[in-house]
Amino acid sequence: MKRRDFEGGALPRACWAPRYRSAGGSHRSRMGVHLADAFHVARRPKYESLVAWQRADDLFVRLHRISKQRFPADERYELTSQIRRAALSVPANIVEGIARYHHKERLQFLRTASASLDETRYYVHVASRRGYLTEDLYAELVLDIRKVGAPLTGMIRAVRASLASKRILPIAER
Repeated sequence: MKRRDFEGGALPRACWAPRYRSAGGSHRSRMGVHLADAFHVARRPKYESLVAWQRADDLFVRLHRISKQRFPADERYELTSQIRRAALSVPANIVEGIARYHHKERLQFLRTASASLDETRYYVHVASRRGYLTEDLYAELVLDIRKVGAPLTGMIRAVRASLASKRILPIAER
């Protein structure tokens, strides 16, 4: 009898978790779970449930599409690249901040995400001034940026409050 991993290949015998029959009659490894079951523990990452991340991710995809469709080819290495990098940095920093264990690190990455969002807002302004965006599209994008900023600011405030309650932050940062 061979045990199969999640891709259908055989696991080497050294990777098998030793099994024993518990009093209840079920087969379990010493850790309480079968080794093969560990491959099937596909949980949704924590950041995917965050409204700020969802909106930032949607904003990045939208700006990427708009920059591809509306910006001229001579802007490819200038404004197009900058707006894409800034917009990508927002959800990426939210993900990295949420992955951090310490609150100070989390706060640092969330603040970086907020700064990248401000940078994105500026590049959208520049694109509008250069005539690459209509007034209506510009207004929609600014609204989308604000919709990302609201929950992101709430997350920053929550982390700051958590740090302040632990008296980790200096008084000037509270």
